[in-house]
Amino acid sequence: MMDLDYYFRKSLDKAREEGRREGLSEVQHELRIDNAKKLIEVSQENGLSDEVIKKGLKEYYPNLTPEELAAIFDEYHLG
Repeated sequence: MMDLDYYFRKSLDKAREEGRREGLSEVQHELRIDNAKKLIEVSQENGLSDEVIKKGLKEYYPNLTPEELAAIFDEYHLG
């Protein structure tokens, strides 16, 4: 018998992977960029280091290109 937690985790992983393959609409993509910027602001207010913020953004927003991430890092002066 399959554990329900396992089933839901696998379903969520599959949905995430399909979302990555299909891509995001332009509006969704812009919202992700805005959310990433808000996350940086909150992280800086809470005293997180630049390296921790950068690592977290790369992991949390895998759909952002390296160029987009670099532009965001520059905008917020993350070293």
